Amino acid sequence: MKKLAVLTLVLLMIFNLAGCGGKEEVPAGENAAQGEKQVQNEETKPDAHEDQEPVTEETETAGQREELLAEAFAGKMTGIEIALGDSGEQVMAALGEPEAWDYFAGGTFLSYDDVIFFCTIDWDDEENPHGDVVRIVYLGRNEVYGLNLGMNPDDVRALLGEPDEVYQDPNAEDEFYLDSLVWSYTAGDHQVDVIFDSADGLLSAIHLVETRQ
Repeated sequence: MKKLAVLTLVLLMIFNLAGCGGKEEVPAGENAAQGEKQVQNEETKPDAHEDQEPVTEETETAGQREELLAEAFAGKMTGIEIALGDSGEQVMAALGEPEAWDYFAGGTFLSYDDVIFFCTIDWDDEENPHGDVVRIVYLGRNEVYGLNLGMNPDDVRALLGEPDEVYQDPNAEDEFYLDSLVWSYTAGDHQVDVIFDSADGLLSAIHLVETRQ
């Protein structure tokens, strides 16, 4: 009986020692220091969005403008198969005889319903008497470069942003624009001229022009 009591006491002592050694007590000061270090690490951790440039309204408009004028960069106008640089003969082969044609501004023009093609002229070129297309003027109701005739300047600005150039000829010396207000947007080697009527101030025509004439 005495042996059993002693054995029980020994087992209890072993159990207590094992329990004490299983978990090391950390001083309160160390816990506080570790907590502060973790907070500092979290505060100094770089933000995943820090290196990204903020997207501004101006940036969005510039991207939208490039997208809307993509065809203009290629010398084309929305919905029209003829491009700048095509010959007058190509125009007539694709669209048939023009409703009207004549000499104008040192070249010729070929008029079809709501679009007019202005061409250079080479008197010595018998195969292509109308020269090559250097300007396309749209006067119709379809959407071109996201624009519709009848828009006001604010409508155009919302789509294409601020123009690269603004001018108005008060003396009506410009044969193409008379005294209309013109907003010009550069598209590579071409430019899109948005014409506002001098009477009501609304969009009245869209010109695609070859700038390297």
